[in-house]
Amino acid sequence: MYLTCPICDCEIPLSGDEAPGEELICPYCQSPLRIRGDDMEGPRLEEDY
Repeated sequence: MYLTCPICDCEIPLSGDEAPGEELICPYCQSPLRIRGDDMEGPRLEEDY
């Protein structure tokens, strides 16, 4: 599974055991991100301030 970084638009590979609310660091731009999955669109990444 892949999610797209909202900052640099690169695809980030996921192992599959990540959960909504979990924090990730984009391996390309080093931005802190959080997995969101609380809508009908499915999981997505948002910048985590």
